[in-house]
This record gives sequence, structure tokens and C-alpha cells, in this order.
Amino acid sequence: SASLEMRQVSPTEAVSSAARKAGLSVTEVGSMLILRDPREPVLSLDVKNAPVREILRSVKSQCGIRNLLIDPDVTGEGTFLFSGIPCGEGIRLIAASLGLGVEVESRVVRVTGER
Repeated sequence: SASLEMRQVSPTEAVSSAARKAGLSVTEVGSMLILRDPREPVLSLDVKNAPVREILRSVKSQCGIRNLLIDPDVTGEGTFLFSGIPCGEGIRLIAASLGLGVEVESRVVRVTGER
């Protein structure tokens, strides 16, 4: 187990240092720190009133999802504009915005019409 000893640094500096030592990238946005594994694929979407299945196909392609199951009751449209966010966060944002449920089981991502 690795340990980290720091003296006279702010909590932000301590977290940033620990994250970098763990191989994570650190971005400071206002008073927040965003930690990201640089190996995780990123997602960019610029769609307006796009069918949800089209959005999910784009997510599948950009995020390298090999097995995506979409329940028949998944319908609707969405508008999204974001660039270069980690795939896991992007999927959670899309699901929350559209009232969808997302389950990940043994290399399969399943999207349902309910949370």
C-alpha cells in the first residue's frame, strides 16, 4: 500500500498530488477537481432533438462498447452538447437526462426505459 506524506499544503494540493501519483489526470474547474483516468475513452456529442437510439449508437461507437442492449421501451429524443468527457460520466448524464436506466453486467451495457 502506497503512502503519501505532505505538510503545509491545502487539501486541493494534497488530492491533486495523490491523484497524479495514481496516474490520474487532474483538472481544476472553479473549486472542483475533476479526476480522470487518461486511458478511459471520452465522449463528445452535439445533437439536437436526436432519437435516443441514434444517441446510444454514437455512445457505443465512441466509447468502444461491444455489447449494447437497448430495451424496446426505450424511446424519445434528446439534446446534448458536450466534448471530451469520460464515457462513464457521459453515459450517466445521458441516462439521467432522459430518465433511462443503465446496467453494466459482465461486459454488457443494458439500457432500460426506467431508472
